[in-house]
Amino acid sequence: MADTSGLPPEGWYPDRPNATRLRHWTGTQWTNEFREITRAAPAPAPAEPVRETTDARSRRELRAQVGALVQGEPDTPARGTAAPAAPAVAPEPVRAPEPVRAPEPAPAPAAEPAPTLSIAPEPDPARSSAERARAAAGYTPARTNQAWQDSFPDRNLPTGGSQTLSAWLFATSPLWTAALLIAGMTVLAIVNPFLVQGGLLVVAFAMTFLLARQDIRHLRDRGYRAPSLWWVLLPFFYLVVRMVRVGVRGVGLVITYILSFVALVGLLYVAVIGNPAILSSFTPPVPAQSTSIPDPVATLSAQERNNLLTKEGMEAQVRLDLAKTFDVGSVECVPFASMDVGSTTTCVVELDGTSYNAGLEITPDQPSTAFVLTGMLPVQQ
Repeated sequence: MADTSGLPPEGWYPDRPNATRLRHWTGTQWTNEFREITRAAPAPAPAEPVRETTDARSRRELRAQVGALVQGEPDTPARGTAAPAAPAVAPEPVRAPEPVRAPEPAPAPAAEPAPTLSIAPEPDPARSSAERARAAAGYTPARTNQAWQDSFPDRNLPTGGSQTLSAWLFATSPLWTAALLIAGMTVLAIVNPFLVQGGLLVVAFAMTFLLARQDIRHLRDRGYRAPSLWWVLLPFFYLVVRMVRVGVRGVGLVITYILSFVALVGLLYVAVIGNPAILSSFTPPVPAQSTSIPDPVATLSAQERNNLLTKEGMEAQVRLDLAKTFDVGSVECVPFASMDVGSTTTCVVELDGTSYNAGLEITPDQPSTAFVLTGMLPVQQ
């Protein structure tokens, strides 16, 4: 007969294949009798969990017991443990040598999956007690500030259109700059043309600079990436960089600038190059060389000199001198007030269909001339 003194006593012990039930131990071998483990109903969650240092050790023991049940221990319970109250798996009992091998227990039925024991998470200190109480009672958590903020559009996204009044004025700058120059030269024709042109160009550049600065400020206020203000030195490239920053909505400004520049070139060709009168208004008057007698003579007599200084003599001499270069029309001269050297007068001369005021001055006694043409300016209509 086998020695069973080293084996545990008869009772119910946790089944190794299925940790959710108990199996009967006869004192020498396992039987096919099983009993489900009854679990107590979980206590309701408190309104506000409180951390307790004494629960940490209990949780560690519970984790160790659950791990032992899942991973498995020896098939026999520990000696001297109570049958139904033993929560942990007992170690394998020590068997005494016996001549006859004990029969193997019948295979257990398919084990059901063990229920997972979830340990309540630590309460978040950032959450208020009111929020934890609502969550424990089953209420839907209130909407967070982050979700409320996400419902608004991002301030960094562009809002509004990229077309501004200052941008359109900048795109049409070739036209109004040319108009400013022509108007200034018409009004200030008697002043040095180079000085007038330089001042008007400075004014035009200042206006372009202010328009670009205003356009950049509007773009930044609306959330667009504005070009650098230094691009105003190259107006066309400023509009190109602006188009790249704001997208295809800036193509219209580039096209407008190109059309304005082409129109300006066409107007300049028709109005200035095709009309010498307008061209002469942009250049300072060049004093004409002293007129001379058509037919070379050695000297002028007093009578011949007096004849040249009369109204008819001046008109004939002026017409003869200018006919070498221009298509001369009518010539109307005002007689000299006196015949003294240095006396001046004017003549209205029509050259190529345009009227000019020509200045005449009596020169000292010279062999071949009596007066000189001091200059010509267009007649103001």
